[in-house]
Amino acid sequence: MLSDTTKSKLSTTEIVLKGTIVAVIITTPSIVVFLLSWFILDDFMTAIILGGIVHFITMGFGLKISKKILVKKITSLLMFYVVVIFFKKSWILLDLKMI
Repeated sequence: MLSDTTKSKLSTTEIVLKGTIVAVIITTPSIVVFLLSWFILDDFMTAIILGGIVHFITMGFGLKISKKILVKKITSLLMFYVVVIFFKKSWILLDLKMI
């Protein structure tokens, strides 16, 4: 898990764009399986069942995909500054305890 210091907020347009990408990734395999099985097997009900199965399988991976896509990490330089500030405060607290 990432703490709040390693994440920054996404803008609304970034959320919409990345959410659309996740939706396309999730729905495309099920639509392709549905259409291929409908044309190959020529059975509408079997095509619906196969498309639904593939859709639920891809939805299972959707959470992992969305966590990777929607989390915005701060740059390593900014992370370095956060670590330096944290250690400076820790050293100050240690010096105060020694007094």
